[in-house]
Amino acid sequence: MQDHSPLIDKENRTINSVKFVSSLENALGNYIKKLETNEFDSKIWKCALLKLDDIYENCKPNEL
Repeated sequence: MQDHSPLIDKENRTINSVKFVSSLENALGNYIKKLETNEFDSKIWKCALLKLDDIYENCKPNEL
């Protein structure tokens, strides 16, 4: 049985968790394939490394 509900239901302010996880897995899979098929000095890799740096910086504990 197929679920025909939308990914995001703005009226009810809900997200279909199954569709969200599936969409996220698909998007990440496509992104990984692009990284695997591009040279390390390509724009996609430069952007990925910037994102990883930002994630790393945001994970550091705040100093009081």
